[in-house]
Amino acid sequence: MIRRLSIMGVALVMLTTTISAKETGLPSGFNMLDRVVAVVDDQVVTWLDLNNKMAPIAGLGYAILDEEKRNKWFKTQRLKVLNEAVNSILVIAEAKKLDLEISHLRVAGHINALRKQNNWTQEQLERFIVQIGFVSMEVYREHVETEMLKAQMISIKVGSRAKASKDDIQRVFDRDYYGGTAEDEVRAQHILIKAPTVMTQVMARALNAKAHQIRTAAMAEEKTFAELAKEHSDDKNASLGGELGWFTRGILDPTFEKAAFALNPGQISEVVQTQFGYHIIRIMERRKRAILDAAPIKRRIQMELEIQNRLKGYESWVQELRLNHHVDIRL
Repeated sequence: MIRRLSIMGVALVMLTTTISAKETGLPSGFNMLDRVVAVVDDQVVTWLDLNNKMAPIAGLGYAILDEEKRNKWFKTQRLKVLNEAVNSILVIAEAKKLDLEISHLRVAGHINALRKQNNWTQEQLERFIVQIGFVSMEVYREHVETEMLKAQMISIKVGSRAKASKDDIQRVFDRDYYGGTAEDEVRAQHILIKAPTVMTQVMARALNAKAHQIRTAAMAEEKTFAELAKEHSDDKNASLGGELGWFTRGILDPTFEKAAFALNPGQISEVVQTQFGYHIIRIMERRKRAILDAAPIKRRIQMELEIQNRLKGYESWVQELRLNHHVDIRL
């Protein structure tokens, strides 16, 4: 399954545990081997905090087979995650100034929606919460409350900057859709090596290596792509030779689509990693399809532009906040 997922209101990211930098003694539970990696006014982020926040994405790094590239990836991602932890502290502080609060009912509603969306029992939900790095459901509830508070604050400060103009929407529509007359459509096959939500270093490298071995076999034409899909793919269409049929942009996972639409008929992609696992994609046919109804495409363009605008607005706002607070990155 590689279709786009409906995004829950709150992203599943790890909590940042903070302690007061003004305290003279070590706080309860502080690891003697820990160290401070960032200071934000009177709060600190520790190395342990940072590693906890890295846990959900660490599998992506472990899967990189080249050691130099893997080390570079971890260095870059640690800095990104640390900066976002600092930004979160600043945003929550601004929310408290406005006395913003999130009710327990809203938190419970979000968690219940997550369970229903995935058809989980309560036990399965709690198992998933542990898998993504939370020690208990109570800690996860606190995390959801914090993320909802952040989202509300960001909406207040950035919402007005996010709206996409009709001119911008039309410009993208004309640029990417042949002057607004047609859209690209491809017919593809793929092989999926499914990956769990949380992966160990050994597991990530093993799955990535397996995907590369299958791609090598496909490129050498030892067997047909369909035969390899039937033998190795974990997707439900494996018995069909991995065929996905025809699709246009905006239907499947964005990373998968980007790789697929960059290929010509007969070409095979590099190994592509998405939230579902590792993919090898082969394009069977490609064609243009006349646009009969531009409205759905323009709505998608509007949504994508507003996501981009919201991100730019958020980055601009937190940079303003940083200028008015003491922030010291020590990574």
